[in-house]
Amino acid sequence: MLIWCCDSWEVSFCRMMQRPSPSSDRYSLRSFKIHLENYLENERQILLDDQKASQLRARKLSAENNQRRKAFEDKCKEENKKEQRVREEMLKQRKQKLQEATERFQRSHVPKSVHRKIGHWKKIPNLNKGLEQIHILSPVPSFHGLGVLRNLSGSSR
Repeated sequence: MLIWCCDSWEVSFCRMMQRPSPSSDRYSLRSFKIHLENYLENERQILLDDQKASQLRARKLSAENNQRRKAFEDKCKEENKKEQRVREEMLKQRKQKLQEATERFQRSHVPKSVHRKIGHWKKIPNLNKGLEQIHILSPVPSFHGLGVLRNLSGSSR
């Protein structure tokens, strides 16, 4: 009976299984146990190495995924800002058109004689400012001292 084996301990294990000898049972069991422990230790090491490699790959993929997600979010934010600017521009244009339409409507209902005067209207000055300017420019009669005022007030008694 020929058994195909990959590792050296498997070869020895296969040989032991092919021809057991009753005289060396203890030795063969001990040897088998040692080979089995070595095999299990090798398998554990391989599993640990695979686990470390898998964790490393998972971290790498997670980092790449996070970069892609962040890039996507940034792209979405930029698109949202761009859409918001377009919306604001459209609203601004609509308001401008509405304002122009309102002005055209109001002008169409104003007599033509007023149309000519609209451009020539001047700002009406504030009445209080005008009065202040008048007081500053007009000479105030000056009385020499308060005695004149007293005489005027005393003569009325």
